[in-house]
Amino acid sequence: MESNKLTDKILKQLDKKYEDKIKTLEDKKDVDAGISYFVPTDNIAVDFVIGRRGLAVGRIIEVFGRSGSGKSSFIASVIGAAQKRGNPCILIDAENSYDPSWARRFHVDTDNLLLIEPKTLEESFDMTRTIIKSIREENITDPVFIAYDSVSALPTNAELEEEDSSGSSAAAAHARIISKELRKIGGMVKDNNICLTFVSQLKDNPRATPWMDSESIIGGSAIKFHSGLRLKLTKIKTLKEKDKAAHGIGIQVTTTKNKFTSPFKTATFDLYYEEGFKPKEILLDFMVEVDMIKEKQGWYEWEGQKLRKDTLAPMLDDALFDAVYEKLGIPK
Repeated sequence: MESNKLTDKILKQLDKKYEDKIKTLEDKKDVDAGISYFVPTDNIAVDFVIGRRGLAVGRIIEVFGRSGSGKSSFIASVIGAAQKRGNPCILIDAENSYDPSWARRFHVDTDNLLLIEPKTLEESFDMTRTIIKSIREENITDPVFIAYDSVSALPTNAELEEEDSSGSSAAAAHARIISKELRKIGGMVKDNNICLTFVSQLKDNPRATPWMDSESIIGGSAIKFHSGLRLKLTKIKTLKEKDKAAHGIGIQVTTTKNKFTSPFKTATFDLYYEEGFKPKEILLDFMVEVDMIKEKQGWYEWEGQKLRKDTLAPMLDDALFDAVYEKLGIPK
């Protein structure tokens, strides 16, 4: 066909100048959306809304929500899951609030976590580029998980030097810097097997009208535009027993942008202050969803017995995860 001849001619001409930068979809037919690896979350609820078993390597991810919605806890849990699989992890602690004892609750190997504490926004992105260049120079082939918590916490150089501290101009400068830097590192992330995940804060939008969003992201929309996946975390309840202190929260996770499968899927899970989330409890909830087990008034029927969730969940075999993923249509 004439179209195939034209395509071949264009590819030959481009390949002379740009070499391996030109590909056809045929070259990527065996790779899921051009992605060869996903950083595990060990959370079937999150994987369900993503439609894949983890966070995509080679992409920018945004996790956002209001204060107290479990964003930092979620990131710590992903770090713990990734380290368990042998993936190098780096935390850029923009809030300077990292606590090793707290991180260990989420199974983070604190001895092997690289912690970066920048002072300004510009410095943080310079450090990020340096990290990525080091990964490339050392020819590290294992996927690397880099978490940025959170981008809205850092001042710009101008703010720190008190050259520009007015609210509106400072916010605009903050957004411009993020936009400029993401244009630089987007391709670097893709080429070096990196999953770069940003945590962003939601705030009320005082200028919102009935046809506008009542919430906005601190730091502008640059991460929103550059990300391949956006996860919104919302606190929906407080976990508390009668006459006792709260011991966790219920979280709703929603994909507001998803370049891998359909967006706007929603799921819920519980996050416990002392131990993170419990993968097998979340598994049990999804077993009910796919009719692998019956539940009535908090009692679960399993192998001829009626058991409560906290008793049954630890008894579940790990092989059931693959069975539920298959029922949900989530590929390996």
